[in-house]
Amino acid sequence: MAEESEILLGTAYIPPIQYMSKFLKYKTVWIETQEHFLKQTYRNRTIIESGNGLETLVIPVQGEGKKKNIKDLKISYVENWRSLHWNALVTAYSSSPFFDLLKYDFKPLYKGKTTFLLDFNMKLLEIILDLLEIKADIQLTKTFEGIPDNCLNMREAIHPKPQKAASDPFFKAVPYTQVYEDKYPFYPNLSIIDLLFNYGSSAYEVLRNSIPEYNNF
Repeated sequence: MAEESEILLGTAYIPPIQYMSKFLKYKTVWIETQEHFLKQTYRNRTIIESGNGLETLVIPVQGEGKKKNIKDLKISYVENWRSLHWNALVTAYSSSPFFDLLKYDFKPLYKGKTTFLLDFNMKLLEIILDLLEIKADIQLTKTFEGIPDNCLNMREAIHPKPQKAASDPFFKAVPYTQVYEDKYPFYPNLSIIDLLFNYGSSAYEVLRNSIPEYNNF
């Protein structure tokens, strides 16, 4: 069987490096918009490195306990999570080499108010792809499971909990310099923002090198 040229992913909040590597490997990336919201996934959370080790940032959503289509899921603003998340990013990465240069790309989203989680994630994804200089063919699903035959379904495979993540022969974490390397061991597959703030435009090379046998496809 020929290798799939397209991939299906779930939406993700500032996705991990593994997720972003798929935009280099696959010709077309489908984003699932018709599934029910899944809790404790990258849909509304990202993992960064802070001075206290790993830190998870979670976007609160409305009606989390109910079955809700991801495209209709609204962000909750009962608590001031935007300020909490931005302050966490500033505290964690203000000393990183490229934070001062790139912070203005992300900060406006934490000042505004986006209604739907999917829209917020897509705005962030657009910023990230632009910074990485990746031109991606992104398609949004119109029906659940309505994907092409040559599309690899990894909608649930990339997961923050290792026991729930599927094996991925097309990704291998490449060590790079992190802010707190003198304090903690290398943390693989963090949010792509960790790589961007530490490496700037060179993040593309690290991302490319995380795909085994990159030059063979």
